[in-house]
Amino acid sequence: MTHDLTTLADKRDALLLAEIAAWLHMLGKFHEDFLKGQHDLDIKIPADLTANFAHLDHLLQNKSWSGAIWNGLGIPEFQASSLSVFHFIKEHRNQDEVSEGLLKLMADAHGRGSGIEKGVLNRFAPSQTTTVYSSTTFGTETDAIDLNNLYHERNYFYDFLQTNLELLKNSLGSSAFNLQEFRRKFISNIEDYFRQTVAETRRPLSDVTLFDQTVASVAFLKAALAQNLLVGWKEPPPSDAKTEDKYYWRLLRAGLDGLAFWGDSVRIGDLLARKQLIAEALDTVKKVIEEDYPLGLEVYRDENGSLFMVPDVADLLDAKVDSKNSLREHLQEVANHRFDGEAYWALELSDRTRNTLKFGRLATSQPDKLTANSQSIGLHWNIQEKRDICPVCSLRPIGASDKALKLKVCDICCDRRASRAKKWTQQLKTTIWIDEVADSNSCLALIVGQFDLESWLTGEAFSSIVSSDTISQIWKEPLGSKQHNFDYQQLLSDIQNALKKQDKKKRQFAANTLLDNLVPKKNARGVPKGHNHFQPFYDLQVTETDLGENKLGEKRTTEEPWLLALAMMRQNPSFARLRRAWETTQRFWQKTLTDELDPKLPKVKGRLTIELTNLDRFKLQLFGSYDLVLGMTKLSVLHDNGKLIAIDNLRYAAKQLGAKSEDYASDEAAAEFVRSQLLNQQVPIEEPTGYGSPNKLKGKLNIGNVTFDATEYGPIIPILAEPRTFMALVPADKSLEVIEAIKTKYDREMGKVRNRLPLHLGVVYFQRRTPLRSALDAGRQMLNYKSPTDKQLWEVLKIQCLLTPEKKELADGTQQFKKTITLDLLQDAHKITWNVPVAMGDGKTTDVWYPYVFLKTNDDDNKVTTERQRSLKSQRPGETTPCWLVHAADLKEGDRIYFTPSTFDFEFLDSSARRFEIYYDKNGRRPRQTRPFYLEDLDRFDTLWKILKNLKTSQHHQVIYTIESTREMWYGQNEQGSLTDSVFEQFVTDTLANATWAKDYKKWTNIPQQQRQQLIDAGVRGELADLAELHMEILKDQ
Repeated sequence: MTHDLTTLADKRDALLLAEIAAWLHMLGKFHEDFLKGQHDLDIKIPADLTANFAHLDHLLQNKSWSGAIWNGLGIPEFQASSLSVFHFIKEHRNQDEVSEGLLKLMADAHGRGSGIEKGVLNRFAPSQTTTVYSSTTFGTETDAIDLNNLYHERNYFYDFLQTNLELLKNSLGSSAFNLQEFRRKFISNIEDYFRQTVAETRRPLSDVTLFDQTVASVAFLKAALAQNLLVGWKEPPPSDAKTEDKYYWRLLRAGLDGLAFWGDSVRIGDLLARKQLIAEALDTVKKVIEEDYPLGLEVYRDENGSLFMVPDVADLLDAKVDSKNSLREHLQEVANHRFDGEAYWALELSDRTRNTLKFGRLATSQPDKLTANSQSIGLHWNIQEKRDICPVCSLRPIGASDKALKLKVCDICCDRRASRAKKWTQQLKTTIWIDEVADSNSCLALIVGQFDLESWLTGEAFSSIVSSDTISQIWKEPLGSKQHNFDYQQLLSDIQNALKKQDKKKRQFAANTLLDNLVPKKNARGVPKGHNHFQPFYDLQVTETDLGENKLGEKRTTEEPWLLALAMMRQNPSFARLRRAWETTQRFWQKTLTDELDPKLPKVKGRLTIELTNLDRFKLQLFGSYDLVLGMTKLSVLHDNGKLIAIDNLRYAAKQLGAKSEDYASDEAAAEFVRSQLLNQQVPIEEPTGYGSPNKLKGKLNIGNVTFDATEYGPIIPILAEPRTFMALVPADKSLEVIEAIKTKYDREMGKVRNRLPLHLGVVYFQRRTPLRSALDAGRQMLNYKSPTDKQLWEVLKIQCLLTPEKKELADGTQQFKKTITLDLLQDAHKITWNVPVAMGDGKTTDVWYPYVFLKTNDDDNKVTTERQRSLKSQRPGETTPCWLVHAADLKEGDRIYFTPSTFDFEFLDSSARRFEIYYDKNGRRPRQTRPFYLEDLDRFDTLWKILKNLKTSQHHQVIYTIESTREMWYGQNEQGSLTDSVFEQFVTDTLANATWAKDYKKWTNIPQQQRQQLIDAGVRGELADLAELHMEILKDQ
C-alpha cells in the first residue's frame, strides 16, 4: 500500500499545534520549587503562574481554541475537541487512566522518551534537596543550578508563553500567519529555557536536562500522530501490554560523506562554502519532515547528515508527496537543487525498533560513496570548446565567465567562493585565510579529534554506569516506612530461582523475596495488577532491549539472572540520555574553540589596508585574492571596493623582508615595518591562476597610503565541531599548547569514564603553500583510527587516593577531584596514569554511579564477590558475555582491567605524498611503529624535551643520528627486534651518557634516575627521533 503524505500536509496546523502542546507538557518542572522537592509540579500549572499571568493560565486551560483545531485531525478516537494544552500537562503520566486517545499517545510518548518502564529502582535514587547539580551523561557536575536566576528566567518564560500563545490562538487558520516560522522560533526559545534545569533531581538521573527529556517525548508523539493518520488508529496499549502490541518507531537517515564532499577543497573559502551547502540542505530536509509533511523530528546531526525519528511505516520513503513524486524523490530533488547536482543523499530507513541499538549504529555508520546526478552535471558539458575540469567540485568544466576562467574553476564554484569572501569582509574579527593562520615560520597545524562514541549512541556504554548503589545496604521506600536489605548476590539468587521453571508461563515472583519487594506490583512488571507472572517482566527488561541481542544482532537463546539484575541496576539508555551524550561531546568541542583555544591563541592585532593611485588600470575582481611581490616574498591581499586588505601573517612578512627581530616582536611592530616597505612604492601584483599553475603578473601597482586597521582577529579557522569529530587550523607554534589544553579538558570532564570513552587527537603540520586538500586528506586519514580491541587489558601497577601535584590543574573550576583515585596502569612496558575523580559536584558526595571499570577475572567470581564492596556483572560494549564491573575505589594492585586508551598522532607534510604514510593496521599502528602515541605520553614527552634542551643543537642531531642509524644497521626492517634487545638498550644508554650535557644538567648523572630511564626507554622505542622531528624540524624550537 502506498501512503499519501498530503494527508499530513492537509492537517499541518493541527499536527503542529499538538507538537507545541507537547513541548509544554512538563512546563511545571521549569520552576525552582520543583528543584526544592515539589515533584508533582510537572502535572500542574504552578500557582504563581495562575496568580501573576492569569491570561496565560486561561490560554493553557481554554479548550475552545485548541480542541476545535485538534478535532480536525479526523480520528474519532482522539476525542480531541474537549482538550486544552493543560490536558497534555495534567495527564502525561496517566496512560492507563485517561480515555482520550490523543492524551494516551502523549502519555505513551512521555514514557518512551524518559524510559519510565525500565527504571524500576529509580525511586531509591537519592534526591538532591537544598542544592541541585545538573550532571553530564559522563558524571561531571560543575556549578549548582542558580535558583534565584531560575526564578527570574521562569517569569521571562511565562511572559514569552503568554505573548506567543495569544498570537497563536488569534492567528491559526489565517493565510497571512506563518505557523512553520512561528514553530521554529517557539522551539528555539523553549530550548534556551529548558536547558537551564534538570528533568530529575535524583542522582544519577539528574544527567538529563528538561529540554533533553522533552524533545525525546515530542519526537515519539510526532511519529505516533503521523502513523495514526497514515495507517489508521492504533490504541496505545496499557503499560502491562505485551511488547509486540506497543508502538515501534523507525529512523530515517538523510546524509552524505561530508568530509569527502568538502575535503578536496582548494581553498578554505571553498571548504566553508561547501560545508554551508550541506547545512542548508539538511535544514531543508528537516523542514520537509518536521513541517511540510509533519511525520517526525530530527534527533541527531553530524558532519555526515541527520537522523529523524519517524513512524513505523515500512514503505515510508515510497509514500507520495504529490501525484508524481515519492518522499524519496522529493528529498533527492532537495539534494539536486542545493548541491547543483554534485551529490545525492544516502537515504536509509531502519527496521522497526523499540531500543537504541539501531540509532547508534546508523548514526556512526559511514555513508555511501558520493554519487553525483549525472543528468544535471551532463548539462554543463553541452559546450563546443574543450575545457579542463573544475578542481573544486571535480565535476563541471571550468566556467565561461572571465572570473571563472582566470581562477580556473566552474562558474558555480566561482560564485560560492566570491560569496564567502564577501561575507568575511563583514566579519573581520575572524579569518578564512590560511596565510593569516600560519605562524612566523609559515607553518600551520590542522588539529583533528574524534571521540569513540558508538557504544554511547547505541546505549551499550550505559551498562557501565549504575543507577543504584551496588553496595550491600538498607534501602528505604520513599513512601511509607518499609525497608529492604539490599544485597546484589541475593538479587541474583532470587532471579535464578524465578527462571528455574522450564515452562515460562509458570514462572512467578516468589512472595517476600528481595526481587519481589523491589519491583513495584503496579505497571513495572508488565502484567495486570494482581498477577504475579515473572516472564513478562524479564522480557520487558531484557528480551526486548539491547540486552536481549547477541553479537550478531539476533535474539539471545538463553536467559541469564545477571542480565535482569543489570537491566534493573544500570543507567537506563533512554533516548533523552543518548541525546544528552552526543550533545555533551559536541558541546566539548564547541567550548574547546571558545574557552580553550581562544586563550591559547592570542588575538592578532589588526591588518593593513592599502590604497592605490593607479587601480583603475587594473581589472581586479571584487573580493578576489592576489599576491603583492615584495622582493623574494609575497604578501597576500584581498580586493575590497577599491582597496586591498592584507590577509597574511605580517610577522612572517616582516621577517622575510629582512626585519630585525625587534621589528617583528609584536603585531604592531611587524605591521609598521611592512607598512614602511609599502608606502609610496611601485609593487608587482600577481593573480593566482588556479591550482598547479604559476601566478599571472598583472602589472605594477602604485601604492599611496597604507593604514593600520586595529580590528583584532583570532588566528584560527574552525572547520568541524560535531558530536564525534573536531577539526581546526591553528598556528603550528601553538599546536602543542592547544593539544595539551584539549587533553586537560578531557581529563577533567570525562575523567570518570575515560576508560570507555577514548579520545583520539592528531596534528597535521604543513607549510602555507602546501595544497590544502593534501592536509585535509591527511587529517581524514587520522580520523580513521580505531582502537584495537585486543589491546585493552592493563595491569593496575599502583593506586593512590589523591590527585598528584603535577595534575592539580584538573581541579580548576570543579570540586570533583576533592576525592581522587590515581591509577598507574601498565601494558607491554607502557605506563599511563589515570586520575579518576570519585566525588560529585559538591566535593562531598562520593560518586557511586560513574567511575567503574571492567575487571578481568578469568571466570573466577570469588575475585569480586569476596573482596569488593561495589560490583555487579555487566557486559562490555560490543560483547555479550558477562564481565564484572567494579568501582575504581575497590581496585587492587595487580588487577587486570579493560581500559581503552586515548591516542595522539602527528605528521609533517614536507611533501603532499607524505600523507599516504598515514594509515593504521588492525593493531592501530602505522608504518612508523612509534605512532600513534598514547595521549598520556604528552606529559612524559614534555618532561623529556625539557631535559633534551640541555643539549646543544649539534648534540641533538648527533645523538638521534647515532641511535637511529645503528638501529637500521643492526635490525634493518625488523625494528621490533630493537625494542627487546638488551644490547641495543645498553648502546642507547651509553650514547646518552656520553653526550655533552649543559645548562641545568652538566652531566648525565645529574639527571634524576627516573627521568634517565625514561630517556633510555624513549631512545630504544625511537621516540627521541619523534621528539626531535616535532620540536626541532617542525616547530623550530631550539
